[in-house]
Amino acid sequence: MRRLLLIMLALVVSSMFFAEFVDVYAYNGDPDNARVFIDMPESGNCNKRQWEIPVTLEVQVAQWVKWSLTGTKWTWFVRKPGTYVANCISATLQSNSDLEITFSGFDHLKYATGTSIDDTIEVDYAFGPQLPIPENIWTPAPELNDVSLLVPDSQILHNGVTYKLWNRIHVERCNSASTYRDSGIIILTLKNQKPWIDDEGDYVEDLEEYVNSQR
Repeated sequence: MRRLLLIMLALVVSSMFFAEFVDVYAYNGDPDNARVFIDMPESGNCNKRQWEIPVTLEVQVAQWVKWSLTGTKWTWFVRKPGTYVANCISATLQSNSDLEITFSGFDHLKYATGTSIDDTIEVDYAFGPQLPIPENIWTPAPELNDVSLLVPDSQILHNGVTYKLWNRIHVERCNSASTYRDSGIIILTLKNQKPWIDDEGDYVEDLEEYVNSQR
């Protein structure tokens, strides 16, 4: 009985799944951006005439993004009341899968110091290639927080796509002389990220756990 248990234990141990980390050499790129493991060893020892040994190469590619903004602040200097438009900021996005753009904390501009006859300057935002922008495209600042933009995976996105973010301000006679300001957050989400990438974009510590036995 004891001998049978030892044999069964040996069989279980020999069939366990192990992954061994090996060095990476980069011909083009940073070697820290790729890691590789080998596993599923095989062996044989007999007089069999022909052997068929399966070999599998698997590459799991994480989602990446390269983005840039020409600026993260608009500063207007307004001499007299009126409605004014500027693009000011262009955004360039490049990725290998779907991206989602959402917004948080956007509002109309508020009087920054003291009090004002009218303490609010209304603001609208719009994405578009050039003026004129249709009226139905303009979004009041508070409503921008409810907007979700999906940039789908495409060859254009892989090559890099550029958007213009316009803003329109409505300065009224009742806006007292001073500074009006609001700050919001643009949230860029990678929709198809691999589970072996952590929240900071690094490899998880137990990366070898994501090696599988699929052929």
